[in-house]
Amino acid sequence: AKHAALKADEDRKKLLRKEQRRVKTSIQRDRISLEHLRNEFYEISQLLSDKNNFKELEELLQLKENIDVLDGTLKNLSLGSVPRNLGSIEKDYRQYRDLEIDAKSLLKQINNSVYLALDHFTVKDDYSIAEKDFRSKAAILHAKIRKFSNKGRNILKEETLRFEEITNNTNKAFHEKTSQYLSDLQENRTSLKKTLENLDLAYQIQDIEISQTYAPYITALESLREEIDLEGLAISSVNENTRLKKQVEQVNALAQLGITVEIIGHEIEGFDMTIERGINRLSSTNLDEYQKNALSSITQAHQSLSDSWRFLSPLKLSGDKVRAFLSGKDIFDYVNHFFNIKFEKDSIEFSCSTNFLDISLYDQPARIYPVFINLVNNSRYWVKETKEERRIIRLDVLDGLIYVSDNGPGVDPDDVSELFTIFFSKKQRGGRGVGLYLCKQNLAVSGHSIFYETRTEKKILNGANFVINFKGIKNA
Repeated sequence: AKHAALKADEDRKKLLRKEQRRVKTSIQRDRISLEHLRNEFYEISQLLSDKNNFKELEELLQLKENIDVLDGTLKNLSLGSVPRNLGSIEKDYRQYRDLEIDAKSLLKQINNSVYLALDHFTVKDDYSIAEKDFRSKAAILHAKIRKFSNKGRNILKEETLRFEEITNNTNKAFHEKTSQYLSDLQENRTSLKKTLENLDLAYQIQDIEISQTYAPYITALESLREEIDLEGLAISSVNENTRLKKQVEQVNALAQLGITVEIIGHEIEGFDMTIERGINRLSSTNLDEYQKNALSSITQAHQSLSDSWRFLSPLKLSGDKVRAFLSGKDIFDYVNHFFNIKFEKDSIEFSCSTNFLDISLYDQPARIYPVFINLVNNSRYWVKETKEERRIIRLDVLDGLIYVSDNGPGVDPDDVSELFTIFFSKKQRGGRGVGLYLCKQNLAVSGHSIFYETRTEKKILNGANFVINFKGIKNA
C-alpha cells in the first residue's frame, strides 16, 4: 500500500510536469499565431460594422466560409484543461488565456453580424445557403478528424511495438534473474533451502512487477473503451490533490496563528493599559511647549495603535461577544472613521447609497465591522492600481444583497475560486491572504454568506464586487 501511494504521488508529479511542459511549449509556439488571429477577427468585425461593405450575397457567403476556417484554427490554438499549479509560466498562461477569450468574443460578434447580414438579403433558396455552410463546417471537421486519427494510429502502432517488447522482456526476466540460483545449486555452491527461498523471493517480486506493468495498460484500454476521459480525470485528480494538501497546510498554519494571537493579545492589552496610564500621568505634569507637542504625537500614535488592536478583537477565542442592532449608517460611519485619513491621503472617494444607510441587522459588531474593514481595505489597495481618473469605493444594496464595490482592476477569473481560501493573496506588498478567509468564516458563524460577483449586469462598479447575503436583514 505504501509503495502504491508513493507510485501514485510520483505519477501525479510526472503528469503535472508533463502538463506544465505542454502548456509552456504551446504558448511559446502559438502566441504569435493567436495574436494574429485575434487581430484578424478584429479587422473582420470592423469590416462588418459597415453594412455597405457587402452588397453581394456571394461575398458574404465566402466570408462566412473563411470565418469557419478561422474558427477551426482558434479551436486548435486552445490550451484545453490546464493544471492549477503552473509555476513560473502562470503569467504567460493568463496573457495567452486573455487573448483566447478576446478572440472568442470577437468571433461571436462576427457570427452574429454575419447572420444578421444574411437576413437582409432576399433569398429564394435558403436551403442552398444552409447546405453550403453545412459542407464548409463538415470539411473542417473531417480535416480535424484526419489529423487526430493519423496521430492516433501512429501512437497506437508505436505503443503496440513497445507493448510486444515489454512482453518479451517480462517473459525472459524471471529466467534471467533465477538461472544463477539453479546453477549454484547444481554446482553445490548453495543449499536447497536457500535456493528455494531465493526462488520464492524472486517469484514474489516478479509477480508484483508484472501486475504493475500490465495493470495500468489494461485499465487504460478499458477506460478508453468505456469513453472515460483519462487525461481530464488525471488533471482533475492532480488539482484536487494539490488543493487538499494546501488546505491541510493552511488549517495548521491558521491554528498556529490563532494561538499566537490569543497569547500575544493578553500581553498587548497589558502594555496598552500601562502606556495609557503613563500618558495620563505625563499630561498632568508641567510640560513646556516642545514636550506637549511630543506628548500629543505619542498620544495620537497610541490611540491609532489602540484602534487597530480593537479591530483585531474578533480574532480572539475567548471573551464575551455582545449582539446589537446595526444600521447601514453605523457600518458606513465606522468604516469611514477608521480609514478617513487614508482615504484623504490616497484621494479615494468612499460613499454609500441611501438604501445602504437604511439597512438593519442584529449581530455582533465585533463580527460585522471587521468584515467591512477587510473588504474596504482590499478595495483601498486595489483602486490605487486603477487606470481610472477617479478612485471609488461604494457600499450599496441590490436585490436584497449588500455590495462592497470598487472601480479597481477586479479579480482575475482564474483567481475567483481561490479568493476565500486562507493565505491566498495577489498583493505584491503587505498581503497575507487571511482577511477574506476570516470574512467568510466570521459571516458563516451567524448564517451569513459572501461571494464574488462575476456577472457584469449584477455589478455596481466595474472593478471588484463582493456581495454579502445577511440572514435576517431588514430594509434591504
